[in-house]
Amino acid sequence: MQSIEHALRSLDKLADHEQERSLRLGKTLADYQAQADKPFDHEARMKELLARQAQLNAALDLDKNEMQVAPPAEDTMTIVAESVPEPVSLSKPQRSSFPAMSP
Repeated sequence: MQSIEHALRSLDKLADHEQERSLRLGKTLADYQAQADKPFDHEARMKELLARQAQLNAALDLDKNEMQVAPPAEDTMTIVAESVPEPVSLSKPQRSSFPAMSP
């Protein structure tokens, strides 16, 4: 019997809590709607900056969807060939300067 009473009291507390939460959320929603209806304070400045950005993009050709790739250098193969070390000859075994380890 006591557990049933406890369950009913906890349901009453839960209902009160949810009703308070609902009121808080309703007030928050009203505040957000009021803010959404207000004009953007910096709209004129934003339009100026967007116009300036468009000018800069046009000056830098950023509006084109072409990738600008530099032509390959003519000396690329020469530079690569010069940076590769000479091949090592494996025909003669090279003697190690370290003493041999005995088992």
